[in-house]
Amino acid sequence: METKVNISELAGEISSIDLNVLPASRSFMLVEDVPELKDIKYGTVQVIGIGGTNLRLNKVIYEPSGSIKNEEIFSAKIPVSEYESLFDYSVNKLLPYLDNNSPVAISWSFPLDHGRIVCMGKQFSQKYNNLKLEDCFNTAFRSNGCNLRVASVTHDGTSLLVAGMHTNESCKVALTLGTGVNINLIDKNGCAINTEVGSLGCAGFLSHSQYLPKPFLSKFQIYEDIVLNQPFEAQVGGLHIGHIVGLRLNRDISTELAFDIAFGTSNTNELSKTEHDQQVAYEVIETSAALTAAALFGFICGQCSIPSVPDLDPTQDANQNNTVNVCVAFTGSIISQPNYLELVKKHLEALEHKGCRKIHITLAPQLHGSEVGAGLCALGH
Repeated sequence: METKVNISELAGEISSIDLNVLPASRSFMLVEDVPELKDIKYGTVQVIGIGGTNLRLNKVIYEPSGSIKNEEIFSAKIPVSEYESLFDYSVNKLLPYLDNNSPVAISWSFPLDHGRIVCMGKQFSQKYNNLKLEDCFNTAFRSNGCNLRVASVTHDGTSLLVAGMHTNESCKVALTLGTGVNINLIDKNGCAINTEVGSLGCAGFLSHSQYLPKPFLSKFQIYEDIVLNQPFEAQVGGLHIGHIVGLRLNRDISTELAFDIAFGTSNTNELSKTEHDQQVAYEVIETSAALTAAALFGFICGQCSIPSVPDLDPTQDANQNNTVNVCVAFTGSIISQPNYLELVKKHLEALEHKGCRKIHITLAPQLHGSEVGAGLCALGH
């Protein structure tokens, strides 16, 4: 059973969410301090990135000229068999590449509450919950005979936002969309707000189901297999797009193959593509893009009653043309797909006039943005 999504109506509902009625412990609105960009020192930082199910090591150099060099040193997928020993595994893998003379920064893709691990999901061990991320890595450094210590810990959405702000000081929003999805904001106090938008709609994520924002329930049930209590991530994330297409076509399909069916993005002959296959894959992908655009618009719109982001009100910054221009830094394997990006832009354009002012959203790519931002945060502490 398929439910058609009226994007204009959906955006209107999102922009009218009254988050004041939610329980006081809104764990999906996590706050993180970020340094003033003007206070960042020049230097070199090693950035360990754990994003989704990937382990990376980058060297970020911030030069006196103001330019930034970013070199990827190591990248690999984390085997499921190593989820129980994530930190020992990560440090052991990276030991041959680590420099004892440069500070280490962590870019982390999972929720953090004042530096403590909230919940990782994706089959990672729950034993790390409520532990300080910095301590987990420092313990692993010691047990592997390494003298390095963590200089700073930053959520990768916050890191992406800092990288975007370094490129464009008017950037106050970041969108990450790869295996999962998240939106990060900067408020007037310089605090980074991690919305954890991917978890909205998940049964049990908030203490009382009646408080769940309606748009993340009634309007986001795309297929009968994606039930109402599924999180937003299950509707739009890269881990799920292929699965949704596969459910409709009654065969196993990866997200990469779903994009190939919809757009012919590779030369694979893994599946013969009929016109019906192409239409189904395209509809699923466009629905994901439309929902992403609507959620992004809803947070930017300023009609959202988000107490911790009181300055995110387009009425305060409208130019003479009565248009608010908002720059959004983005990264991720899904949003970086050219065809998907164009679909998101199309739906954002359709939403421009749905707020109290015309809101024009510019999407600015940030290649390795989370690593660059994490490096800048480390140099600013």
